[in-house]
Amino acid sequence: MIATGQACEPFEGRSIWVEATIVSDPLPTDEGSQLVVDDGSGPLAVLAVWASGVTLEGLAPGWRVQLSGVLGQRDLVGDGLTGHRLLLRGPTDLQVFP
Repeated sequence: MIATGQACEPFEGRSIWVEATIVSDPLPTDEGSQLVVDDGSGPLAVLAVWASGVTLEGLAPGWRVQLSGVLGQRDLVGDGLTGHRLLLRGPTDLQVFP
């Protein structure tokens, strides 16, 4: 497990898992749906692409989750340091805590 705020360049392309609180509503993207989680160390975007079979709809801010997947990056700034996101691979990559 790594801290959400530490999900950056050294872990890019690697399988990671985090436990955190959802801090944004799920939003549709051109690739699937995305939300943001934070364990107190910094935010991390989470992407569920359509092909993963994962649905983020119905999740809400304040819910605790455990997520696993591959850390990727979509750097829109061009500095190589921003845009990291956790890419979910399938339904077992998402667990919701009561």
